[in-house]
Amino acid sequence: MSSVAEAAPARKRVFSIDALRGFDMFWIIGGLPLLIAIIKIFCDQPPAWVEGMPGWLQDLFTLETQAGHAAWEGFTAWDMVMPLFLFIVGAAMPFAFAKRREEGEPIADTYWRILRRVFILWVLGMIVQGNLLEIGNHLKPVQFYSNTLQAIAAGYLVSSILLLHFPLLVQILAAVLLLVGYHLLMLLLPFGGHDAGTLTESVNLANYVDEQVLGDFRAMDLQDPAYPYTWILSSMGFAATVLLGVFAGRVVKSYLSGLSKVLWLIVLGAVCLALGYVWSGWMEEYLGFNLLGDWRCPCVKHIWSSSMVLWSAGWCYLLLALFYLLLDVIGLRFLGWFFVVIGVNSIFAYVISHLVDFSAIAEGSANAVGFVGGLARYLTGLRGEALAPVEPWNSIGPAVVPLGAVLILWLILLYMYRKQTFLKV
Repeated sequence: MSSVAEAAPARKRVFSIDALRGFDMFWIIGGLPLLIAIIKIFCDQPPAWVEGMPGWLQDLFTLETQAGHAAWEGFTAWDMVMPLFLFIVGAAMPFAFAKRREEGEPIADTYWRILRRVFILWVLGMIVQGNLLEIGNHLKPVQFYSNTLQAIAAGYLVSSILLLHFPLLVQILAAVLLLVGYHLLMLLLPFGGHDAGTLTESVNLANYVDEQVLGDFRAMDLQDPAYPYTWILSSMGFAATVLLGVFAGRVVKSYLSGLSKVLWLIVLGAVCLALGYVWSGWMEEYLGFNLLGDWRCPCVKHIWSSSMVLWSAGWCYLLLALFYLLLDVIGLRFLGWFFVVIGVNSIFAYVISHLVDFSAIAEGSANAVGFVGGLARYLTGLRGEALAPVEPWNSIGPAVVPLGAVLILWLILLYMYRKQTFLKV
């Protein structure tokens, strides 16, 4: 790994990192309902050919399972979205920090930039999901720590300090200490009259800390309040996820050849997957006993458990390896251009997609005015009642609204891309 630590000078933006960031954001801004609608045009769910497979394989190919979050323990494709967002933030950091050093930016200015970004991300997170705009409304209390952007802020702050002042070996050690330390706290610390190691959907140390510190200002999953997400102690896991992304960025920024970088990313991904798989205790299904006993760390996204960090990071490394191979090594950049348009303005896309209901606009509602509303109504004209019973419109129709929603936002982002308008925090 020493050769990886010898980094190349800062370069322009890495195409594959922007594309992967945009790929991740695509699902957040409406890509998931669009994919679901398209798949249902061509096949039933679950498809008939999965019958007879083991249960876990059926889940893998069942859209309803993979398009939703795991209720508690487990991991789905949709669970990848938030970890990948944090991971890509980390992957871009070595390039950004190297650029500041080459420009001779004073350390005080660098810290000001870091703190400003953390503050803006935090406030944007409160606006998007924390009811900040409803302040004073007792029915909608402000949620102080409740959003992906704030998780990014926490992980970015910790990773920035480590990246600024410590060598690679210390950064690796910090990632290990964050993961192991978080799990040991969850395992060994009694809380609120409960025994140490109590870990259920509603009773666990991370949830207890959020209850005590945040009180009424904590985030609740309104769709399933029995499975609350946790944030304060989970920040240790957020920081570890961003740090694992930093290691990926160091690989991509190194002097290694393109194929060597891809190989390193694959190796790191395989190591993380193996560690996450073993630590989660999933081998018990094949061994007939729990290899780690009471030291097992269940893979639970709701509390951002350490095994979940490793398991998700493994897939993040492999995704980055694939994107880097195709787009930067082989040079098939046209494959990623659609996602780059989203990725270079990812924070804007995330915030605007939460504040503006593009699906309602795409339906051509009475409130949709001007060009966007007219375009949406034109697009969704295919869904008119006169055509509904007619093939193939009755099958295609459900895909038109999500397609219109994604297209409208993407055209806005394309305009910004063409004008070289990149909104950064």
